[in-house]
Amino acid sequence: MVRLFLLIQAILFAGFGIYVFIDAPALAVTLGVPDMPGSGLYEIRSNYGGVNLGIGLFCLAAVIRPALERYALVFVAVFTGSYAMGRVLSLPYEGDPTANFIAFGCYEAAMAVFATLLLRRLDKAL
Repeated sequence: MVRLFLLIQAILFAGFGIYVFIDAPALAVTLGVPDMPGSGLYEIRSNYGGVNLGIGLFCLAAVIRPALERYALVFVAVFTGSYAMGRVLSLPYEGDPTANFIAFGCYEAAMAVFATLLLRRLDKAL
């Protein structure tokens, strides 16, 4: 179950990272900044593209080398949980999020919880 979860995470994170590298302007539109200047696109490609691609490759490494599974689960739980937490804490400042951002937050929270449950399962097996 852990390896399947990490393989799915590898595909999703790496796929999103590659997509952002290829079409950063489309993500800028999704973020509500349709005319983002080049420096902003640079940040989108590095922060969304590079970071997500790196996480995807790390999850793939954990699929290949099971000794990394625990570390990858901790990382996915912290990373996605931090995004979900940030979205909740932003509500008083930004108001009602769009349906897309609600969906992102729900996905991130679910992945953080699922990674944590898998981590606990691994710890009990030790």
